[in-house]
Amino acid sequence: LRASAMLSSTPPAKADPLLNEAIDYQTAKSDPLRLPGLFLERARARRKSGNAPGAMADIRRGIAGLEQNRKSLPPGEARWGAFHAAEELFDDGIDLAISLDDAETAFRFSESARARALLDSYKSSPVLDYRRLPPGTVVVEYASLPSRLIIFTADRSGVRATTVECGREKLMAEADALGEAIRQTPAVRAQASALYQRLIEPVAVQLIRAKTVVFVSDKATSMVPFSALTDAHGQYLIEQYPIVIAASAAAFVAATERRGDLVAPRSALVLSASEPGAGIGALTFAGAEGLAAIGALVGRDLGNAVRLRARGRVERGGNDQKDRERHQAISKNSLWSSHAGGAPRCGWSCRQTMAQFRGPCQRNQHAKTGRGSIQ
Repeated sequence: LRASAMLSSTPPAKADPLLNEAIDYQTAKSDPLRLPGLFLERARARRKSGNAPGAMADIRRGIAGLEQNRKSLPPGEARWGAFHAAEELFDDGIDLAISLDDAETAFRFSESARARALLDSYKSSPVLDYRRLPPGTVVVEYASLPSRLIIFTADRSGVRATTVECGREKLMAEADALGEAIRQTPAVRAQASALYQRLIEPVAVQLIRAKTVVFVSDKATSMVPFSALTDAHGQYLIEQYPIVIAASAAAFVAATERRGDLVAPRSALVLSASEPGAGIGALTFAGAEGLAAIGALVGRDLGNAVRLRARGRVERGGNDQKDRERHQAISKNSLWSSHAGGAPRCGWSCRQTMAQFRGPCQRNQHAKTGRGSIQ
């Protein structure tokens, strides 16, 4: 820390040769753990002196060093958080690429440190090939830097970046304010609308034709309930688009492609129970959404469905018209379990609190409490 403080006060022209010596020394000493930090300091010095290409080269070398250090660790838990201490290196890379109007490079830096353990398990690269995104899908990824927010949008046509003048600390404070407002129901709408203006409105044009929106949050936006954000007309975002939350864009693509290779389950459990709370009653349509999910899983035949009603009552499906009509009724506080050989057709990949199958709920009340959702 002392050396970093000294370098920050040293003129760039003098800092560069000092850092050259330090990098040569650590390289000869074979101490790779210190090199990424030195490359970061030299990148900053070179950027201050107007040497943007040299700064970008050092950012790349620093990240390459982090990758090598990570690979030297045993697979699994030992690699968790390998990039955590190097957050500034990725931040500087994103910021520099944006200043050079290179959205794709900035996006690659943003993706590089995300969901690496998950991608390792998928044997997938952290580099997203946006051409592999499903048709109609738009990824919205946030990178909150100390002084500004970068919002990336990616679809099959490419990657774009939008800059919002809002630093990380301010954004985190606004996200915390929404969380507090949710606990004090009357204040929710104002805070939800404010964050919509901050996080969604700047890229709203790029979402117009989206069939699905995939959100990739960062540290500052990780607690934002995107489905509950409201536009200027008071409409929840979940009412406008099906929403997916993913650890990274590359992880979303890998999971989407893996789903096609999965063996159809012989049984499925859908939970759609809803309880009143936070001053709001139970969700009226939770039971109907559970029924729709089972229908999507097993087709229209609910003959093998078993419904566990409140107080332990059990109902079984049948093949006659009367039973079919009974299963179409809206029910609260229900749990559905079905056994079938049909392939699942809804393919959830969402951990958001809102129901997500085939599209947004037509009469969604989940945005109010986040309870009673399809999981």
